[in-house]
Amino acid sequence: MPLPLLDVTQILAHPRGSALAFGGLLLFKFAKLTIVCWRRQVINREVRRLTDGRAQIFQKDEDGDTCSSLVYKPRHKESTGAASSFCCECKAPGWLRREETEALVQLHECGCVMHSCCLLEVAERQHGLTLPSISDPAHAFVLLRRLFGIDAIIVDQISCPACGITSSSWATIAETRTVLPLTASRPDVLASLRRGEALCLGALRSMLLEARETHLGCWRNAAQHGELQLKKLLTDRDETERDGTDELLELLCPPKVDTVKLFFPTGSLSSQPLVTVSHKACFDFL
Repeated sequence: MPLPLLDVTQILAHPRGSALAFGGLLLFKFAKLTIVCWRRQVINREVRRLTDGRAQIFQKDEDGDTCSSLVYKPRHKESTGAASSFCCECKAPGWLRREETEALVQLHECGCVMHSCCLLEVAERQHGLTLPSISDPAHAFVLLRRLFGIDAIIVDQISCPACGITSSSWATIAETRTVLPLTASRPDVLASLRRGEALCLGALRSMLLEARETHLGCWRNAAQHGELQLKKLLTDRDETERDGTDELLELLCPPKVDTVKLFFPTGSLSSQPLVTVSHKACFDFL
C-alpha cells in the first residue's frame, strides 16, 4: 500500500501551518549542518593525524645516518639557530609558542620553518575540509569530493605559505631545552629571552602584566588586551626588519654597562681619569 503524500496546501491552511513548515525547514537545515560539521571534524582530524605521523618518519642526514629530525638549515645567513627564525605562516618569532608541547618544524625542500600548530593549520587548509572560496570554484568542487568521501584523505606534500615550494617531507627541529611553561617565574622568562629560547606566550603575558616598570606602557597595554594583541606587537617589523623582540629585550634586559677608568701613568702631569669607557664600547672596539 503506498504511503500517503503530505499535502502542503493543507498544512499551510492550518492556523499554525506556516509555523510548522518553517520549523520543519529549520530542523532539516540544522540536521544538514550537523552532518557537514561532523564530517569536517572527521576529515580534519585525519589530516592532523597524517601530518603528525609523517613528521615522525626517520629522515637521512648528510652523512647517510638515520636520524629522527632534519638538520636545521637557516633561511638567512644571520640566523644562528631555530629559535632565531620566523614562522613562515604566522610571521611570529620562532621562540614564541602557544603551548608547552608546540615545536618548530622545518620543510625539507625549501628549509622554511614554522610552528607545529601552524603546520597543522596549513595542512587542513590544503588537504582538509575548509570553507569554500567564491573566487576558486575548482577548489570548491574538490571540497565537495572530500565531503562525500569520493577522494581519499592523504597528506603527501605541503606547499610552503611563504615561498610556494612544495615539500614531501618535514621534521621537528631538535632543541636543547624544553619550552618554558606558563607558570615560569620572571627571572626564568628574562633568561629565556636573553638566550633566545622558546617560551609560552602566556608566560610572557603574565610577566608583563605583573611588571612595574613605567617604560613598558605599550607592551603592558597589549598584554591587557590579550595574547593576540601581544603577538601582533611582537610580529610587527620596522624599516630595518627588526621585530618587536629586539625592542622588548632592550626594555626588559638593558645591556649591563661596566665603566673602566683610564689613568695617566705614575709621575705624569695629571692623575685624574682621562676618559670613562663602557664595557660594551670596549667590546665593540675589539
